[in-house]
Amino acid sequence: MQFFTDGSLEDAVSGADAVVVAFAASWCCPSQTVTAALAGIAEEQRPGLKVGVVDVDEHPTIPARYGVRGLPTTMLFKDGLVASTRLGQLSPRQLREWVDDLI
Repeated sequence: MQFFTDGSLEDAVSGADAVVVAFAASWCCPSQTVTAALAGIAEEQRPGLKVGVVDVDEHPTIPARYGVRGLPTTMLFKDGLVASTRLGQLSPRQLREWVDDLI
């Protein structure tokens, strides 16, 4: 799993088939649940899929750019564009099903 910064997220999104990104914060318990579930998906090493997290406290311009207003917010990018967004805590199963349906 990657930790995206202002510049690295744009590079990752433009150069991959699909990218799942959790906008999260260390102080937010639901963010930690989603981040852990994403780590499990990242370990599967699916071809064409990148998985990562943006710490909104360390990189506040990225969430503003994508209209993130609540945590955690999880976005799936396909071909450089936001294909789907989920707000709030998702169980590992819900997150995996959402990703599987979209890629």
